Amino acid sequence: MVTNTYFSIFLTDVAELPLEIVAFVSLFSSIFDFFMVPLSGAILVSLRPMKWGRLRSWLLVCPPLAVIFFLLCFTVFGDSQSMTVLCILVGYLGAKAAWNITYAANVSLTAVMATDVKTKSKLASQRMIGSNAGRLLGNYLTPIIVATAAVYAGESYGYRVAIVLTGIVYVLTSIAHFYICAGCEDRPGSREGQEGGQSKERMPAGEVIRALVNNVQLLITLVIDLTSNVASLVLPSLAVYYYKYCACDSTLIPTHMLIIGLGGIIGAFLVRVFGVRIGRPRKILLGLYLLVAASLFSIRLFPDQPIYFLCISGVIAVLTGMTSPFELNLYMDNAAYYRKKSGQDVTGFIMGLSNMPVKFASIIKSTLIPFTLMAVGYVANAEPTPEMQKAIINAYTLIPMLFPILGFVLLKFFWKSGQEEEGRA
Repeated sequence: MVTNTYFSIFLTDVAELPLEIVAFVSLFSSIFDFFMVPLSGAILVSLRPMKWGRLRSWLLVCPPLAVIFFLLCFTVFGDSQSMTVLCILVGYLGAKAAWNITYAANVSLTAVMATDVKTKSKLASQRMIGSNAGRLLGNYLTPIIVATAAVYAGESYGYRVAIVLTGIVYVLTSIAHFYICAGCEDRPGSREGQEGGQSKERMPAGEVIRALVNNVQLLITLVIDLTSNVASLVLPSLAVYYYKYCACDSTLIPTHMLIIGLGGIIGAFLVRVFGVRIGRPRKILLGLYLLVAASLFSIRLFPDQPIYFLCISGVIAVLTGMTSPFELNLYMDNAAYYRKKSGQDVTGFIMGLSNMPVKFASIIKSTLIPFTLMAVGYVANAEPTPEMQKAIINAYTLIPMLFPILGFVLLKFFWKSGQEEEGRA
């Protein structure tokens, strides 16, 4: 989250790269990140399992590598712009490769541990509570750490300190999850255990890819899932620009990040408490999508009111915090249905694909922010113009508002659960 939220403003206002280069770096790295998602899932189900299991082993191997490469993302060579760009690109590509594999293994373990619908809801909401807690820590603490460290060694150093501190948390929690999940891949009754655990034959990569392209419902699920990911990735990055250039009060940034972080945790916790009692989560999702779209549109009515902006952003965080666990359940349903239909287990691949909307949201952010700024003649740290302020408001509301509407339409008219499809067959 440190990188997702603050990478753009680091490139424009700290590294002070030209907007054309910022657009290239952001878009190129985001596209690479996007294609790493199916590759990560394919790696999990295609490579021979390591010592500690097909999934768990990656929780030890990749997190330290991710932290090291993330440090390179925030390295600036004052006398060489080309070296800065090269270092940022190498760091980002290496970090995201390691992070994506860890993510795919992590979320796949959630599906492996889930034995029934009740457990699915419990684990999905529990996971999203942790995810939103991480989002809160990364988003809220970063500007505080950067401001404190900048007094002594500059903003670039401050971002690296933030990466080290949050990286320690990342590594330790990955190790904790490694031990928590001990035995779940080869226990009696588990899918991995039923098929021989670590002795299970590898699945050809081409067959893995066909699990995606031949599964229309999975493709629809990927698009539906964009709503919460656009809200969690695109909106916080744009909010940084809003407070700096529209509200002209950067001191509100930590408060904003704290509120949306708490909002996400509250939303996921509500699903944790009440989710197992909801008989038809699809109806809840449909209502939540409409509320998210309406909330985003309402910001346009009060664009010069930072307190309203702050409050409505908190409301959106609660709403999307509630949608995330339900959306994760859609992937679990797809994985279970494909296994029943084909007799092949590609859980690692399908659950890893739940990271694809995250990457597509990152591409949207990498395109939307630099091109919005270029269109209004943005100059880093300059006095904001009315055109710039209006462009930031438009970027925050109009395009992000389309995704919950699209999610509503797809979920309402096109998406069918595995059980429904099986019944029709």
